[in-house]
Parts: sequence; C-alpha cells; structure tokens
Amino acid sequence: MSANTTISEDLRQKLEALAGPDKTADDLANEAVTLYIRQREQDEDWRDLASFSRKNGAASGYTEADIVDLVHQIRRGR
Repeated sequence: MSANTTISEDLRQKLEALAGPDKTADDLANEAVTLYIRQREQDEDWRDLASFSRKNGAASGYTEADIVDLVHQIRRGR
C-alpha cells in the first residue's frame, strides 16, 4: 500500500538535509510519524493509569498524607 502526504516546504527541506546514504527523507518521515504515534499511545496509557489510580485510590480510603507512613511501614516490613 502506498500513500502520499503533503508536508510544508520547510519540513521537506529539513528532511532532505537530514537524509543521507543510510536513510531517505521518506524513511525519516516514517520514523518521525511512528515515534509520534507511539508517544501519543504512551500518553493515553498514562492518562488511563492516572484515571485508574484516582478511582481506586479514592476507594482505598487512604489520603495523600497517609502515603509516606505506608511506604515506611512497608520498607520496615511492618
């Protein structure tokens, strides 16, 4: 499958300048988009984890002030 995407002339020139014998401008663009998508997915994972933590943290009954003491207790082996 092949597709064309339009980018600004400025970005095209930067890609061409970065390209070399090992990577073409297309290779660099694909790599950049892949990294961007991966970062967006990771951001979504972090948001999901934060939401889960807020929900379950509130249900636990512990407050933020309790956390330091709990960590010390766990480290001491209770």
